[in-house]
Amino acid sequence: MVLGWAYYPVEPLVPLYGIVWGFAISTWVPAQFHLSAAMFPERRRGEMLGALATSVYLVRIAGPIVAAGLYLTFGYPAPMVTGGLAIFATIVLIRRFLPQDD
Repeated sequence: MVLGWAYYPVEPLVPLYGIVWGFAISTWVPAQFHLSAAMFPERRRGEMLGALATSVYLVRIAGPIVAAGLYLTFGYPAPMVTGGLAIFATIVLIRRFLPQDD
């Protein structure tokens, strides 16, 4: 979705980008909390989920500032390409550190 906006910012594709984004969010959030809950010890699960949510939202505060800097420095596609790379890196890290079922 973010790469579509970066490289093909045309109005007729807006609904397609919205559908892709909605699908991604509707699958990402439940998967994130399920995996986190499965990995945290049961006796500290609430505390750790709270810390995870807090840290994620604190990092998101800087997002608009970083995006504005990227836009002003490198132009329109830079914030979205950077976001796409961050999403890809997140997927790679989750795949790397998630315990594998054998």
